[in-house]
Amino acid sequence: MTEDKANDDKVRKDNVILIAYSIYNKDGKLLEARTPENPVEFLVGHGQMLKALEKNLLGQTEGFKGDFYFNADEAHGKYKKDLVVTMPRSQFPEDIEIKKGMKFESVGPDGKPLALHVLDIEGQNVLVDGNHPLAGEDLRFDVSLLKVREASLEEIKRGQTLSAMTSDNETVH
Repeated sequence: MTEDKANDDKVRKDNVILIAYSIYNKDGKLLEARTPENPVEFLVGHGQMLKALEKNLLGQTEGFKGDFYFNADEAHGKYKKDLVVTMPRSQFPEDIEIKKGMKFESVGPDGKPLALHVLDIEGQNVLVDGNHPLAGEDLRFDVSLLKVREASLEEIKRGQTLSAMTSDNETVH
């Protein structure tokens, strides 16, 4: 095998990779898992996965297994109390039943999409949190790199894998 061919097998920006993983908090509690039977596929370098995890996967090849520890800043950032706000019920569509734990997307003050989840409902007020559910957590990732492939031009142009556009894979919690 030539050196160029060997480099083609290594994870780099604009590759599509398939991984299985388990995420644990600092106490060792399993928080999230994607099994080899239900892996996650993403386009490297396009903001679909934690930058710290991508950095550790760059240069690796299929079959790689790694165990990585990320402090909260490297993972999903510090928990920001100012992202917990009360919204009037009137700001939600009337035909939607709002429930505690419900997740939805809104537009943040910067005009970018913001993922929110409902913490509580009191009368006509809805308490929502814009923090990632794992914000403020130090995390350990146990990762298996299952597949590495070149992304198509369309995937690179769209900034996501073609399967992500039609995926209904679920994460095990």
